[in-house]
Amino acid sequence: MVLPRLGSTNFFGDHFNHAIDELGPRDTKATKIGGMNHAGAAQAAFDYLLLLTPPDRQLTLRSSGHVMRREMGKAVYDDVIDRWVAPNQEKRYG
Repeated sequence: MVLPRLGSTNFFGDHFNHAIDELGPRDTKATKIGGMNHAGAAQAAFDYLLLLTPPDRQLTLRSSGHVMRREMGKAVYDDVIDRWVAPNQEKRYG
């Protein structure tokens, strides 16, 4: 078994096995926003970020070059507080 060298990167320049990338509506290249070595942690982070990402942005979870999931953001815009929030947050204004 051959272990990778400390500090080595894969083809995409990632230090982690799993990466989360974001692509905006006018972007030509995805922006790397996270990475981790544990598949379960990567799935959980992706699910959380999906709820906070506006619907015009695409999130991609990949394992090196293999795309595991690709979805559009699910956040909703709240006019009162003037920001994107998770869709399951209740509006509590008094």
